Amino acid sequence: EVCQISGALARTIVPWLPIDSKVRRGQRYGMIRLGSRVDVRVPASKFKPAVVSAEDGNSQFPKGQFVQAGSTIIFKPVKK
Repeated sequence: EVCQISGALARTIVPWLPIDSKVRRGQRYGMIRLGSRVDVRVPASKFKPAVVSAEDGNSQFPKGQFVQAGSTIIFKPVKK
């Protein structure tokens, strides 16, 4: 599940896919900028985070770090 949230002043979300579309690995689904954010939710039983947010206190991922479309891995599958 992906939730794009616009900033209070600059509403700059440009969705490229209709709501409830299936998105494949590496597929671009929209553009977001100027203080907006994206929340990505996946089943915890199937995936583990590969990028930890700055709010989690991990210095490896400082606040303001950018995610590059199609190349930054944000989740990895859990091996069974």
